[in-house]
Amino acid sequence: MSALALNEFFCFTDARTNFDVDPVRDASFLFGDEKWGEGIRQQLRRSIALDRPLRIVWIGQYGIGKTHRIHHTMFLIKADDMALKPIPVTCTDIGDKTGFESLQYQLVSNLGFDFVRDLTRKYVRRIEDGDNVPLPEEVSQSRDVASAIRKLGSDDELAAQAWQYLAGLPVQKDFDYTKYLKVTKPVLNTSVEYASVLGCIGTIMRVQTGKTLLYLVDQMEGISKITNKATAARWVETLRAILDLKTVGFAAAVGAESESLDELPRIFLEPEIVRRFGQDNYIQMKHFQPIEMEKFLQQMLKVWVDAAKLSELATQQGWTQKSEFDPDTYPFTRPAFNRMARHLAADAERAKPSVVIETLNMIAAEAFLADKRLIGDEVLDENGVNA
Repeated sequence: MSALALNEFFCFTDARTNFDVDPVRDASFLFGDEKWGEGIRQQLRRSIALDRPLRIVWIGQYGIGKTHRIHHTMFLIKADDMALKPIPVTCTDIGDKTGFESLQYQLVSNLGFDFVRDLTRKYVRRIEDGDNVPLPEEVSQSRDVASAIRKLGSDDELAAQAWQYLAGLPVQKDFDYTKYLKVTKPVLNTSVEYASVLGCIGTIMRVQTGKTLLYLVDQMEGISKITNKATAARWVETLRAILDLKTVGFAAAVGAESESLDELPRIFLEPEIVRRFGQDNYIQMKHFQPIEMEKFLQQMLKVWVDAAKLSELATQQGWTQKSEFDPDTYPFTRPAFNRMARHLAADAERAKPSVVIETLNMIAAEAFLADKRLIGDEVLDENGVNA
């Protein structure tokens, strides 16, 4: 085994120690078909141009890259300075009777208390100064929500209590909510109230920043665990109310074992939900086809391998492009690269990013341990990679 580390051995850039892709660190890259990234960009631009909130459901097998697509969407919004405020949320800890308050808490808390309070404080001051902005009571269908929004924007110690209330948490025991928050009950618990919270915050954000609030919710396949009919009906009601908001975008990533829409949680197949998302906005992320696999691998290697380090190594080793060495496929020889691409694309279970990356790591490790800086057919043979 070489005295070098694996990343030095294969001339990786300084940021890489293996072939792992990190959704946050590598958000700027969406390897594969260039149309995938452009498709997302166009959907974002279209929603802004039409002043209609984004509605998307990304569907794909586990390991297909849904989380990465969410972070790439956030990257595009920032890179193009789009008039959107993306908020990533993960839908977790769902059981058979888990109510929407579980997700509501994350939808609100992930916005950040300090950020929303500052916006709301400035907004309330504009109301007090007589500016022509929508009143919370005009935006919200709930007087309790409107009252809590006003308290959030006040300059007193009630802001923290109001924030918890808007996030769907009950007020503290013995807290006189009717006197201090001017609300009628200790906790919000209806679909209209949950949606009104997001609608109010979305309106304040639009007025104060010119940006539309966009939620990017990952792992929404978890709601398939909801088997209680009454609870499921409440989720449908609340999602429907949120999707009716004009100031809040909503994109969901949903895992499915197969590429069939039948694998979706029942809630996403309810007619009123499908109609609000739009059937064409249910986007299936399918496994790589052969040409997509080649692009994925080539694009990835171009980012991972440091061209200057590789050029120096090639000179030291006496490699030329007349031999099996190819800088576009390194650390694989061109024949080995082609063979690997065919192997990975030949089976749907292998033709997805998580399996591709795991395979690359396995082969790179074996070649490294065998002190082989060019990965050829011999290494592939030893690791069961068939043509």
